[in-house]
Amino acid sequence: MPEPLKQRSLYPAVFLAAILYVVIANFPTLSPILLTIILILLISLAINPLITKLRRLFGGRTLATGIVVLLFFIIAALTGWGCDQPGRSHSRGILRRRPFGDHRDFGRPNQNGQ
Repeated sequence: MPEPLKQRSLYPAVFLAAILYVVIANFPTLSPILLTIILILLISLAINPLITKLRRLFGGRTLATGIVVLLFFIIAALTGWGCDQPGRSHSRGILRRRPFGDHRDFGRPNQNGQ
């Protein structure tokens, strides 16, 4: 004779539906946070083999992590240095096209009444 079916509680389904509703309703707020967490996880997974090889080579996790952090700062500095000159020339072009006069008096007529 087959066993009688147990009556399941409705509370887990209601709780799951409520959580799903809250996540969907707040997705525009949560998406930058979730994308940031996913990006951090991907970067850490990509760097882990390098740290493991450096750890075997130098014998310590501290030194291997320090080398990776130093490489990060070197790459960031070189990127900033490479973007410095184009940024300066772009800023000069914007300043050349700026209307004459003080930047605070936009919208007010000048001495000629224009």
